[in-house]
Amino acid sequence: MPKFCLILLIFFSFLNKANCFGQSQELQNIHSQRIFLNKKENSFLLFDDSTYYFEYKIAKKKWEKHPYIFQGECSFTEFQKVFIPLSMENGEIYFVYRGVGEVYGLKNDTLKRIDKSFRHENQFSGNLFTHKNKIFCFGGYGLFTTKNFISYFNVKFKEWMVDDIPFKYKTPDSRMNAYSQKVGNNFYMMSGHWSNSIETTVYSDVWRYSIEKNRWLRLGKLNPKGINRKYLGWYDTEQASSKIILILDIYEIDFENNTVTTYSSLDYKMIHHPLFDATEKYICVIIQKSTTNFKAVVYPKNVLLGKPDKIVDLYLPDAPKKNYTLLLFILGAFSFVVIIFIFIRRKKRKVIKLLHQYKGEYYLNDRLLSTAFNSIDFMVLKEFLNAENNTLEIADINRIVEYDNATLDAVKKRREQSLKNIREKLSLFGKMPMEEVFISSQHPQDRRIKLLRLNPKLISN
Repeated sequence: MPKFCLILLIFFSFLNKANCFGQSQELQNIHSQRIFLNKKENSFLLFDDSTYYFEYKIAKKKWEKHPYIFQGECSFTEFQKVFIPLSMENGEIYFVYRGVGEVYGLKNDTLKRIDKSFRHENQFSGNLFTHKNKIFCFGGYGLFTTKNFISYFNVKFKEWMVDDIPFKYKTPDSRMNAYSQKVGNNFYMMSGHWSNSIETTVYSDVWRYSIEKNRWLRLGKLNPKGINRKYLGWYDTEQASSKIILILDIYEIDFENNTVTTYSSLDYKMIHHPLFDATEKYICVIIQKSTTNFKAVVYPKNVLLGKPDKIVDLYLPDAPKKNYTLLLFILGAFSFVVIIFIFIRRKKRKVIKLLHQYKGEYYLNDRLLSTAFNSIDFMVLKEFLNAENNTLEIADINRIVEYDNATLDAVKKRREQSLKNIREKLSLFGKMPMEEVFISSQHPQDRRIKLLRLNPKLISN
């Protein structure tokens, strides 16, 4: 069949579906495709203009226009491209910079910046989610490294922080473009990829993160009979998280019941970014009418998807470990001896040398330095480690924290806060007083210049 005829067939098929659902209201000629769900109101939202936004409430079955004031620190065109919308359980609306950092909130019909942070450029293509009115982000890429930590926005301090997970617990490998869902008190994640200039690794594992317990648990490996492996690893994390993935087919993902439901249709070639409502009975989709013409339409689930082609297990659970009683006893006894030996050695040493370099990367014990500290503290500490005799002038530190032409007072506060953060963490891990982390002195040629040296006892040669 000629390509033109196929396109017409698909287009008229969608027209028929729209006619079947007469109450479905279309939002024509939209620019942004970042439609998201207000969980409290069960409504789809689209901020397509700097003076008003659109809302489709399932109960009313129509799009409505709401005026608001945009007080952005960038143009609205840029804002649409680089900020990702999120809705809290209490109905509050936020927009987060795609690399994490800057946060905007809609308060009293005014959309304005609410954070005291900056554009971290550290977690591009990470997975944003909300829980109990907090914003979280897992993984992503930035500052030349791929991450596997979870950062969160502290509403009280208006800053981003990192949830440190104890070293004894297993965590997923670093990745970006993973697929995720937040269900109840759990965050589920699968696939994604890691890459550098030489190689790319695509993952097929499935994980569950308990937000309350701050623990990861690997659930298993994706079932090859479910989602085709060649489609994995490149999920568009900047679109609203939903139980639906659209690749060539539509996949409905249910982590809790371990199922993936597949729907196939020629019609799907014209739609983008399907998104469930809170009841999972309706789906909002973007329909591409031409290269520059898009519209948003809400359909009942059964009208859009029809009957599923197949339902299979989403993942294959990891096989339980075999119980070798004797081996476990021997390993337990051996581990006990090793622990006693290590404990005695540590008692003899005054300080643990915890900072070291391996294959071009700096580590805090066995953890990447870039994941142990926030981005600013990491850059300051890295500057110390690269400096001659691990010594810096105060002016050297100022240059790192004056990234946005800040005032002298602001630079000084940032510098002192960063040094305080570094002292606290290295004091804890290095088992030394905070005042000994940095050794203060005066420049031998100009006594007005203050020098700080990172204590050599903290650095492994």
